[in-house]
Amino acid sequence: MPLPKSSFNKHKKDFIKKEQTFKNASPLLNKQACRDNIDVTYRVIDQSAVSGVFQAKVQAQGIILSLSQDQKDIKLKATGWFTKNVNLQKWQPYLEKPPLAKGILLKVGSEFWDSKTNWYLCGVN
Repeated sequence: MPLPKSSFNKHKKDFIKKEQTFKNASPLLNKQACRDNIDVTYRVIDQSAVSGVFQAKVQAQGIILSLSQDQKDIKLKATGWFTKNVNLQKWQPYLEKPPLAKGILLKVGSEFWDSKTNWYLCGVN
């Protein structure tokens, strides 16, 4: 059943509003941001063609592209991810896709919105 036209227009307006950035550029723009302890799942197939699904924690990294009008959300472009999980480190070169995380994208170059409170500037303590 198609959505009423007014619902689509409302959603489109919300999307456009979120894309707006401030006239005074934020010092956060184009900075490298990190988010720690992200639960992910990943699938691997070993030499015997046995498939397994595993879980791990990763740190996501991205560049801040813009802020929402209320400055509560940031739009990021994924630049990579890191893990201390030994199993995932071992399989990382063989993964066809990055691990799957809830709410964010780990594929390099992917763009997504997330709450600013989940992220911090990398290398800044």
